[in-house]
Amino acid sequence: MLSLANEVKGLKTHTDDFTFESINHSLELYTVRSVVLQVLVNLCNNAIKYNDKQQDIVSISDVDVGSFYSFSVADNGPGISNENQAKIFELFSTLGVNDRF
Repeated sequence: MLSLANEVKGLKTHTDDFTFESINHSLELYTVRSVVLQVLVNLCNNAIKYNDKQQDIVSISDVDVGSFYSFSVADNGPGISNENQAKIFELFSTLGVNDRF
């Protein structure tokens, strides 16, 4: 996971006022790398794009839960309102006007 997290960090999708953390990077997975990387990149890009703080902080972590692996991306941004939390899992759904084509 550490090399994957470093690859995400190295994409330079962020500004200079950015802190990137990788936590619990002990997993060794055999999977389609590009798929996992794309998901992490999308989550990190959104975390940075919608952050309203002067200093962006984004953390990627992974945990072996037993029957599955749990990945998370956390940030210090404003978060998603309770009424929109279910909507973000709808296919092709966007919350911000800037994300619409």
